[in-house]
Amino acid sequence: MIPLIQNVVLLLYPQSKRGTIMGIIGLVVGFGPALGPTVGGWIIDNLGLKWLSGVLIPLAILLIIASAIWVHPVVASKEVHVDWLSIVESSLGFGTLLYGFSAIGNTASLTITSASSLLIGMLILVAFGHRQLTIKTRPST
Repeated sequence: MIPLIQNVVLLLYPQSKRGTIMGIIGLVVGFGPALGPTVGGWIIDNLGLKWLSGVLIPLAILLIIASAIWVHPVVASKEVHVDWLSIVESSLGFGTLLYGFSAIGNTASLTITSASSLLIGMLILVAFGHRQLTIKTRPST
């Protein structure tokens, strides 16, 4: 989300105000993970676990309604075609690579399973990279 927010800030604000806006966004991004568990823990300790959902669900509904009313697209959208083979290749490649690294972490040594997972994952990712560099993009309709 943070790169997307930065991209939107670059589109919406003039160069003279970007630093201020990025600073405000940095504060929100920094305080969110610090305040969320603290406030959630306070609610659970003082009001009970059910109140955590009781507070968050109505708040989430209000935010969804408010965003539907006041949030508007910043850039024009276009039709994009999904390349399903690329999604499968990237998911399998990164998943197999992650499994190989996890197997090494669990056994603290390189086994046949972990080595083959790493090799297969790298081969799938090489195929994925080759596909991305050579695929013809279809024009929007």
